[in-house]
Amino acid sequence: MIRAYRAEDKAELIDLLKTNIPDFFAVSEIKDLVYYLDNELEQYFVYEVKGRLVGAGGINYDEEGLVGIISWDFIHSDYHGQGFGSQLLGYRLQLLFSNEAIEKVIVRTSQFVYAYYAKFGFELLRTEHDYWAKDYHLYHMELDRNQYMKRIDYSKLDHLKWGNSRQFRAYELIQSLDLWKILSPYDPLLAGTVPIGIDIDGSDLDILCRVTEFDSFVELLKTHFGSYDNFLVDRGFTLGLEYVAVSFKTQDFPIEIFAQNVPSKEQHAYRHMLIEASILSDRGAEFKAEVLELKRKGLKTEPAFAQVLGLSGDPYLGLLDLE
Repeated sequence: MIRAYRAEDKAELIDLLKTNIPDFFAVSEIKDLVYYLDNELEQYFVYEVKGRLVGAGGINYDEEGLVGIISWDFIHSDYHGQGFGSQLLGYRLQLLFSNEAIEKVIVRTSQFVYAYYAKFGFELLRTEHDYWAKDYHLYHMELDRNQYMKRIDYSKLDHLKWGNSRQFRAYELIQSLDLWKILSPYDPLLAGTVPIGIDIDGSDLDILCRVTEFDSFVELLKTHFGSYDNFLVDRGFTLGLEYVAVSFKTQDFPIEIFAQNVPSKEQHAYRHMLIEASILSDRGAEFKAEVLELKRKGLKTEPAFAQVLGLSGDPYLGLLDLE
């Protein structure tokens, strides 16, 4: 698990760093880590497996609070290549970019691992020979908000784990209800406003499924969720296609499960969400604030986007034209 660093972790982290010397760090950098932990700590995290620390990584900020800095990443050499570093980095990137003030994230690394950060979208901007120590060169890399947002894979739930408080609650709820396990034969996808951070009080979790046998699908959901408050089944046709929508309330979120005999990724709600995510990434915080204000006044998401964008006609079809 990922948890906050504690002072009693210090000695174990120093030993952990030593497992990466000389392949990734110079001996002289041990004292640099000690100084960092004693004097420069802002947010620092460790990855713990069965009571043993296997990795660590921090976050620092520039004076204006507009730039995040990835600091002191390292994984025990016995655990390289097992995904712990990627989870730690992903956790911190999501934490940083969930803060609307953060415009970009920088990492100052070396020639040994810069290619690893490039896989996350970081761009190499400059190098400096022998910066950390002899034969350990500085590789300065940056990732801006726009680049980061475009790399999120919304077909998975992982990004919710490290998102804002409501996204984390949504992830926890989905896990506690075993929703993805129950719905796995139907290719479930989470759509709507929560994954892209434009939900408001009362926003529901929109789950899309591909279904061919609607009766058995409804019976499955009745079996698992029929006892929940406001359990409702709505069946009909939209744009000539049969659908079923099952809704119910939980303590944290209302949930709607919408199913058609259409691949989940091709359904309009999922396509709308991807388009909206791209627009939010391009247009920034001011645009997002305008959309949220209209939503709080009662507009649905697609009409709110259409109004701010100045689109005329059917907002649901108009957004699809922007794919």
